Amino acid sequence: SMSNGASFGLSSCSDNNTHTASATLKQPNQIGLQGMAGNAAEWVEDCGANGCETRLVAGGSWASSIDQTRPDWSRPYRLGTRHNTIGFRLVRED
Repeated sequence: SMSNGASFGLSSCSDNNTHTASATLKQPNQIGLQGMAGNAAEWVEDCGANGCETRLVAGGSWASSIDQTRPDWSRPYRLGTRHNTIGFRLVRED
């Protein structure tokens, strides 16, 4: 929700960030994760409908509409595509 510091697109952004922001600036969700929605869309390993010449980008970014910030939203992009709204998530396992 907007009250806990999440940002959902430029038109309804309430945190004054107009680009990606440090995830640590956001309040943790119910399971303790921060910055999971609306910061940057994520490259995922899944191939697009036309094969692996494309890969899926999931979720939304600071510039997405609210429906695109859902984690189940995705869109195929050509490999090598670069954009300031697309990133990837690093995972550290202990």
